[in-house]
Amino acid sequence: MSECSHDAGGGRDGAAAPPARFTWEDTVICYLGFLLYLGVALYLRRLDFVFGDAVSRTAQAFAILYSRDPHLAAIGFAWNPLPTLVQVPVVALLHTLRLDVVAAGSLVSAAAGAATLVALNRAARRAGLPGRLRRPLLALYATNPMVVLYGANGMSEALFILLIVLIVANFMQWAQTRAAGPFVALVAASALAAQTRYEAAALAVAVAVALALSCVPLAGLAGLTAAWQRAEGYLIAYLVAPAYSLASWLFFNWAIQGDPLFFLHSVYSNAAQTAEIRAGAVGYLHGALYTLPGALLFGLDRSLRLFPLAGAATAAAALLALARRDVALGGVVLMSAAIPLFEVAMVYLGESFGWLRFFIYGIPFTYLLLIALWRAAPGLRRGRGGGAVWGVVLVGLLASNLATWTAMDTPALGREENDITCRVFRHQCLPSAYALQGPREVSAYIERAVPPGNVLLDTYRGFPIPLVSAQPTRYVVTSDRDFERAVLHPYGAVRYLLVPNPHGFNGLGRNDRINRAYPSLWRRGSRWTRLVRAFPDTRDGWKLYRVVAAP
Repeated sequence: MSECSHDAGGGRDGAAAPPARFTWEDTVICYLGFLLYLGVALYLRRLDFVFGDAVSRTAQAFAILYSRDPHLAAIGFAWNPLPTLVQVPVVALLHTLRLDVVAAGSLVSAAAGAATLVALNRAARRAGLPGRLRRPLLALYATNPMVVLYGANGMSEALFILLIVLIVANFMQWAQTRAAGPFVALVAASALAAQTRYEAAALAVAVAVALALSCVPLAGLAGLTAAWQRAEGYLIAYLVAPAYSLASWLFFNWAIQGDPLFFLHSVYSNAAQTAEIRAGAVGYLHGALYTLPGALLFGLDRSLRLFPLAGAATAAAALLALARRDVALGGVVLMSAAIPLFEVAMVYLGESFGWLRFFIYGIPFTYLLLIALWRAAPGLRRGRGGGAVWGVVLVGLLASNLATWTAMDTPALGREENDITCRVFRHQCLPSAYALQGPREVSAYIERAVPPGNVLLDTYRGFPIPLVSAQPTRYVVTSDRDFERAVLHPYGAVRYLLVPNPHGFNGLGRNDRINRAYPSLWRRGSRWTRLVRAFPDTRDGWKLYRVVAAP
């Protein structure tokens, strides 16, 4: 053959893939999905329930356009930039219409969630799944509690799931047809994924291995040299995009922050935020920290308790791939394992809190594996036996959705999600820690009672305050180019300082730039400041000081 062996792909039965046109069905699914996730987002807003990481992304997008010193580098350099970049036009539109810009993240995640439904539907249609099976599968995926929550809350998971589905779906189509279009889409989605979450590195490695193996005959050595030459060509064409994506991120970290690895080891990085884990202060991770069997068991437990059918789908696909020597199916299995293994490694190294959402990717991968199984095993879809098998699958998916809810509602598992399940169904629960009430209280007081003058604020913990303020340009924030000078020489540069409790919210306040410059300021004050007001009821225990002299 002139291309890699088609026997490695999933097109054994010779059936041509249905055309990948965008149909009315896709349009309806897109609208319904968007309305579902947007409706849940509006309900969460009514409860004043927001996720801090989501609001942080929106605050960075807002700072790019509307801070005291607007510029693109205000995007921040701790987390991958794409989830913030895609919010910039949404923030601009909401701000122009005088609507609440905090909703920008939810609009983006709802759109990504709806697009994921369309991508799954198109992948299933190309694989030949009939509408009577495809639509129930989509409905079960769309209404999975974790999928709904993260399609509504503005976090980066929804966008990353969309890119995962595009990567895997286009890999399956390429493995069957060897057409250029799916391969280009696969490369583009991988490059964007690298700018969305760091887990994309593990997924890119898995895709590269799957591409290489898809070009190598599994039986005999005939044509092995030519096959490896083709594999080399595909690998170069594939890896150049995610490699360039990563290299550009390293370059901009170096050019702007002076350190190409700023995102890895700065005081704002994941490594700084997880320091307490490595110090042994997080009890539920003790059995997994620096213990490979413990970390593997931790990951397996979270994955299966979140979505039990993921284990069965992965095992069935792996066994069938081995039995039929189906490299395309095996490649999907490999991709499905890559991200959970990445999370296991992070837990083992003490670089992850092991949140339940880090294992959410097993849910879309289960559906992708089911689509791959349908394509690879025609015998599982014929006659009464096939109908019974897929009937059991649908029941298993429904049961797994119920298991997802149970995991979210269990405090020891859903450490982030339990707060929302408790608020929605048990109204006696305490107000959410993920609320904007505190930032609104601080910003409203400054607008109402504080005389004119700039306020120095590190947005590491204070990111929501300028976002909800009617006077955002009053704040000298971390992304401002004169921020560091204002921290070291506040007198004459700013009139006020906003300082969080260094021991508040898991001790993250100690990383605040003002606290690092003046470690005793929050606790004892200083001769060069005067306390204007304390906000003890806010999560970060903010204190507002007036600068009266040079430090």
